[in-house]
Amino acid sequence: MKECWEKAAKTTHDERLSQIYEASKRADDLNALTRGDAVQVFRLRTNHPLLQCSMSKRGWSSTASCRLCGYESESTEHVLFFCPAMRNSRIAGWSRRDRKKVLWDGTPILAEAARLTRVFLQRATNVTHETGDLGIEENWTRLAIDVTHYRGIPYLSVVDCGPGRFAIWRELKNETSFAICKELEQIFCERGPVAEVLMDNGAAFSSAEVNDLLRRWSTSPFFRAAHRASGNGIVERNHRTIKAISERGRVSPMKAVFWYNMSPRSGQKEATIPQRSVHSYSWRHPDVEPHIEPQESRSSFSIGDEVWVKPAAVKCTTQWEKGNVSKINSKNNVEVDGVPRHVLDLRPVVVNPEADDLESHPLPDDEDSAGERRYPQRLRRVPTWVEDYVL
Repeated sequence: MKECWEKAAKTTHDERLSQIYEASKRADDLNALTRGDAVQVFRLRTNHPLLQCSMSKRGWSSTASCRLCGYESESTEHVLFFCPAMRNSRIAGWSRRDRKKVLWDGTPILAEAARLTRVFLQRATNVTHETGDLGIEENWTRLAIDVTHYRGIPYLSVVDCGPGRFAIWRELKNETSFAICKELEQIFCERGPVAEVLMDNGAAFSSAEVNDLLRRWSTSPFFRAAHRASGNGIVERNHRTIKAISERGRVSPMKAVFWYNMSPRSGQKEATIPQRSVHSYSWRHPDVEPHIEPQESRSSFSIGDEVWVKPAAVKCTTQWEKGNVSKINSKNNVEVDGVPRHVLDLRPVVVNPEADDLESHPLPDDEDSAGERRYPQRLRRVPTWVEDYVL
């Protein structure tokens, strides 16, 4: 340790800068790799790859021989340069060189070393991966669902795996199984159940509440493999699309889903519009004014008429209020002072000409006219049952 400190103390300023530059350059080369290639390069640099030579030293394997050619040591140099089974996998010009120079070289060399190691491990473990397709030919038969977040708010995302790729997003109060079942059952009640549901293997989706819901609707659940997002790639790709639309358009995810369902998925072909795959009617663009043909409305009232308006909770002694007709909606519906009213609750104000004459020509105020009554006095008589009694 003392020698290391003395050696570091004797280095000049230019040497330290050169060391820092070389370290940063190597870090840039490593950062340019993909995540899988970077992990593989780290394992090769630290001599911890999943090869027989390193695993036998740790007691993880009983032998150190090569699993493809049978050589006595399955080391990094053997896999990258000497293994005859990897001859066809190496690129042209891949020459034999020192292991340290390869693992501390530029980005192309590091990526090629990681690729060769990955190909060797796939052949050695005899594990093959067959690419498949999550899509199906029928619409609204298989749904891919997941829970995603946008600006800290959880959303339940549902995407049809059919050719239409119709999408539905619902905002969740929380990520519990109860909230997911509530939104999922509402979707089934509105649009009908499906045959299959492809979802994540999280605790909320694998809960008893979700399984009971799917069993009641006779829907088969399917869970993707753990730590493999590609197993539910349709809904994962939809997350990127909706979030990108929200950020670029500065709209909510709900509005972004609306524009997604209205836009063609392939060029300008109307047959690829998602909403037309599940709806028999066409959605109207918000910027297009609706064309509604005016209907002839022959109402018993006209604009400007003075009417009596029936109040709420009316009684026989309740006085009606006056109002003016401001708009004719239909033959049975008119607006009085801006409030829609039914014609059965309105009465026209009738002007009495005799009352106007009386107001304009009042009766003379003299003694003869003051004692006379305008209406006859009501006749009152004793009831007949009173005759049976002697008063």
